[in-house]
Amino acid sequence: MNARRVVTLAVSLILVSTVLLTTPSQVQADRPVEVWPTDEWATAIPEEQGMDSTELSDVYTHVRNSDAQIRSLLVVRHGYLVAEEYFTPQLYDINNTHIVFSVTKSVVSCLIGIAIDQGFIDNTSQLLLDFFPDRTISNLGVWKEAITLEDVLRMRSGFRWDEDNYEDYNDFFAMRNSDDWAQYVLDRPMDYEPGSTFYYNSGNSHLLATIINVTTGMTPLAFADQYLFGPLGITRRGWLTDPHGVNFGGSNLALTPRDLAKFGLLFINNGTWDGQQIVSSDWVNRSNHGPATPYPQTSYGYQWWIDDNNGWYS
Repeated sequence: MNARRVVTLAVSLILVSTVLLTTPSQVQADRPVEVWPTDEWATAIPEEQGMDSTELSDVYTHVRNSDAQIRSLLVVRHGYLVAEEYFTPQLYDINNTHIVFSVTKSVVSCLIGIAIDQGFIDNTSQLLLDFFPDRTISNLGVWKEAITLEDVLRMRSGFRWDEDNYEDYNDFFAMRNSDDWAQYVLDRPMDYEPGSTFYYNSGNSHLLATIINVTTGMTPLAFADQYLFGPLGITRRGWLTDPHGVNFGGSNLALTPRDLAKFGLLFINNGTWDGQQIVSSDWVNRSNHGPATPYPQTSYGYQWWIDDNNGWYS
């Protein structure tokens, strides 16, 4: 697992429903959300929501005394904000948006699910290159022509890609310095048969963002504002774009911690928000299930990490 993901988890750690990191199945079996924070978060003391203030305090003390780059920690239960702290208030507080790095990938995956629900995309079996009929693509062959949307979502596209080595000028930086980020990814040679091998590739995630753009006629941010951020009451956001105005699918979405907690709450509740199905429960289920990766005790769903205890992380 690369350093970028570790930093992302540290920066944007949100514990939804329990401080003890119960599995999603246990959380979903708990009593439902009692209040929805569309306009603002309701707060409660931990004991009112069946939690232990002492245990929570111990967690926050541990974070303060650690070397982890954790800027904020929010704990939500039953829709109530029961604990919240900003560890570098001179830099970040309740009003600041944070760049959430690779959490962006999970948001983009959600947007793909919504695009399927809304009829903009047929299904995940669609061939990747069918989304780009007007592009001239290098290194074509049987493998590249067989890549599906499913393969891209699961980081199993098979493209040759180096994102692990940050000492040298790798593909992540080469893509970001190119005139056309999606084209850079599409032109890469193939190292693996699609679907066969996991390889972490932020270029895959930017292809997903570009697919949202070409299928909906909207930027990923505009699409999110209408179908995801708007219904959740998220208005303070920013998002880097590529040279063609497409928001970067791999990183650089900026949200406040409270708004990021809303995204976590949405997924804990199977894609439902205050009686409205924002993204299908089937998509949530497929997002948090997937085949194993080369990393110990770790699987990968639709742009979500999964551990061997069935916990899932953005």
